[in-house]
Amino acid sequence: MPTVEELYRNYGILADATEQVGQHKDAYQVILDGVKGGTKEKKLAAQFIQKFFKHFPELADSAINAQLDLCEDEDVSIRWQAIKELVPNRKRSMSRLYIVTLLI
Repeated sequence: MPTVEELYRNYGILADATEQVGQHKDAYQVILDGVKGGTKEKKLAAQFIQKFFKHFPELADSAINAQLDLCEDEDVSIRWQAIKELVPNRKRSMSRLYIVTLLI
């Protein structure tokens, strides 16, 4: 399970990569693994998963499953964060909009 520091470090790698974001699959995987952490890690993972989702189509299923795991978390604040992060991306993907509709 990654720590908050590891999540921020991997976020930085992806954010600094600009056009080469897709070449840092391992950094995105660390962010996906953040859903197995504590409350802070889960909230960060919810934000970061959606931010870089479009750059990793090969990890789309894993990313959606990770986000849905957060939407089903016992902690209402984590569920709220996960659902909140899905909604702004509805313009990019109708399939994700469908998922959000099912969750709400």
